[in-house]
Amino acid sequence: MTEDEARTKWCPHRRYLRNGLAADFQKQEQVSCIASDCMMWRARDVVVGQKYVPGGYCGLAGGG
Repeated sequence: MTEDEARTKWCPHRRYLRNGLAADFQKQEQVSCIASDCMMWRARDVVVGQKYVPGGYCGLAGGG
């Protein structure tokens, strides 16, 4: 998927911080994927239309 698509997906590994402290898991606000800004991001070009564009997938989520 493209980075723009990835940034619309929820990431269970990101934590929303309040006042510098992690919020309760039950009260956490959902935060989105940060795509290539994440250490687990696996870069791979994807086909959009008839051309290749930068993209990738979550390395923790599995294959690609």
